[in-house]
Amino acid sequence: MSRHTRLAQVACVAAAGYAVTGAVELAHDQAPVFADTLDWVIEGAFAIAMAASFVVLVAIARATRRRPEPATGWALAAIGTAALGAPALASTIAGRHTFDPLFIDLGLLAIVIGYLMLALAHLRHRLPSPSAGLVLFAGFIPFMLIDTHATGNLLAGCAWLIVAASWAWVAGLISSPQDAPRSPR
Repeated sequence: MSRHTRLAQVACVAAAGYAVTGAVELAHDQAPVFADTLDWVIEGAFAIAMAASFVVLVAIARATRRRPEPATGWALAAIGTAALGAPALASTIAGRHTFDPLFIDLGLLAIVIGYLMLALAHLRHRLPSPSAGLVLFAGFIPFMLIDTHATGNLLAGCAWLIVAASWAWVAGLISSPQDAPRSPR
């Protein structure tokens, strides 16, 4: 099995984790202190998705390390993902939200800056087909807009499903040898 195939499978795990998070949130509003099995399912699926996302982002950052512009974008996105994934894992274990708002805000900021760097690099180099960075940026921005203003679980669930779709697309890009990992030169 090739390195790209394994990495694409890990990206599929991320997509599946985000999809489970979104699908369950469509029907169930997660409580701050977990009172229902679905609360643990939401948080556990999110923690798994974040861990898988981190693995993919680090692998692509390492693969692009000779090109500082994309490598920095991938690394920032990985750092932000770790900053969000650690409290998600702690919340899953504790059975309640353990998020530190500063940690979350810094994590989201690092992800946005990393994805923005990748999207701008893609546009600056006028690549003909979507790159993984551009796809993740395109999926993350609607998520941020929807999830930030979501007042109910329906919008939050839809936001996570958008992120899941972008990671599924990334898995497809990674599995195509001509696109994996797809970053500007």
